Amino acid sequence: MRTAALFTCLALAATSGAVVLAQEAKPVPKPAKPMITVSKETTWATEPLDAEGRVDYAAFLNRHFSRGVTPETNAVVELYHVWGPSPGGVRQPEEFFTLLGMQAPPEEAVYLVEYDRWLAQHPEVEFPAGQGDKLIREAQELCGRRPWKTAEFPQVAAWLKAMDAPLNRAVLATERPHYYSPLIVRRPVGKPEGLISVLLPGVQTSRGAARALCARAMLKLGEGQTLDAWKDLVACHRLGRLIGRGPTLIESLVGVAIEAMTIEAELRLLGESKQAPKMVAGFRRMLQTLPARSPMSEKINYAERCMFHDSMTLVATGNLPLSALVGNGDDSTISKVLTGTAMQFVDWNAVLKKGNQQYDKLNEAFLMPPGPARIAAIAERDQELRELNEKRRNPANTALGLLGGKQFLTEFTSDVAIGLLFPGITSVIKAEDRIEQRWRALDIALALAAYHQDQGAYPESLNQLVPKYLPAVPADVFQDKPPFYERTADGYRCYSVGPNQKDDQGRIAEDTPPGDDIIIRMPLLPVVLRQ
Repeated sequence: MRTAALFTCLALAATSGAVVLAQEAKPVPKPAKPMITVSKETTWATEPLDAEGRVDYAAFLNRHFSRGVTPETNAVVELYHVWGPSPGGVRQPEEFFTLLGMQAPPEEAVYLVEYDRWLAQHPEVEFPAGQGDKLIREAQELCGRRPWKTAEFPQVAAWLKAMDAPLNRAVLATERPHYYSPLIVRRPVGKPEGLISVLLPGVQTSRGAARALCARAMLKLGEGQTLDAWKDLVACHRLGRLIGRGPTLIESLVGVAIEAMTIEAELRLLGESKQAPKMVAGFRRMLQTLPARSPMSEKINYAERCMFHDSMTLVATGNLPLSALVGNGDDSTISKVLTGTAMQFVDWNAVLKKGNQQYDKLNEAFLMPPGPARIAAIAERDQELRELNEKRRNPANTALGLLGGKQFLTEFTSDVAIGLLFPGITSVIKAEDRIEQRWRALDIALALAAYHQDQGAYPESLNQLVPKYLPAVPADVFQDKPPFYERTADGYRCYSVGPNQKDDQGRIAEDTPPGDDIIIRMPLLPVVLRQ
């Protein structure tokens, strides 16, 4: 969607240029394909090159993200024996499995199937009269978020029993240290496509695996198997971290979503079970074995930058169907203008250079440690590009400015393309900061649980956790000082001010009035069905 919007703006700019240039009433010769110079300043990546001398960005990313990975250490190899060769119904090409160094899994085997699809495959599963839809909805909302027993949701318990083997294999897969899932560019004959054509079916399927592991953990917790429940949750947590190591922002964001779901379940386990101090210490040790969370900066600097350069190169050389980007037919006026008149007025090398300059600035901000300084740096970049974008959106400025010819059209193309990338990036930084704060909150909650087991009560201050239970109190990501904490009559509450950097008194988005804080509290609030 973002890419389509970007090229829609480019097409509209080119249309405006056609109106002005038409006043000359002179035939415009068909322009030669613009030349792209391969260099660190323009294309950024300089090899490998394809048969036509263009950078093969998919091969470049695959090479970068597969360094040090073998089939024996790659979780993806094992996960495809959990998902099968066609996760989500999308068959991965043989090239995908070749790059993984494995044979494609057989079509027929016991693979992980999500609850809805499993029910459709097993019409013999019975529900109380008139209660089927209600119980299915309740199960999907509740079974991964609170303890439950087989008698409460027997259909879900039957599904999990049927999925026991693939789920156990998924747990084993998460014990591998690496995650490399090759990017495969579709190349239909006569219709070259770029990174925008890459499909990621395994990524979305991983969310189903995470939901199933959380549901199984909550069933084990409900039936008194606390340690086994925690093992499933730690495996789910590892899955989220591994998925987030993929090259794309989509993989990172899905990894963050899985980690957030798991932390909620882990806090539920802490709040609704009694553990000996040694067990709490064991939980913490398990979490310390998780692979490090892959920074979003790597996705911005590599995959997002390559996506920009790959798309611009293909458009510039006439090798990417514009109809797929602007939502029009191949014979549309927009397609004709952008492949004809406008192409000869754009210096595409300059577009690529300006893109690199902006990505360098973004990467510099993303590489800063989490905290208010990084938030401020991103906000500054955000404001700068928003102002630039608003200026270029003005139709009067565009129409008049196009009289400036090649230089203006080149600047316009660069600025609109880059400006449209930034709104998604601000969301990314919020997602990364939120999950980091949730992780720190979980660490505090574990320390508080251990303190409570030892002392029989929660501390008056988080400082009392140091140094026996925590080496130091983790700072609130959003304000660089300890989070708010207070002991209550029956427990505690501890919260961060959240991305808006304002103290909303512990209120979250669902509260009235809504807030933006990130809170943990004991005792936990009951889990209710979402509207």
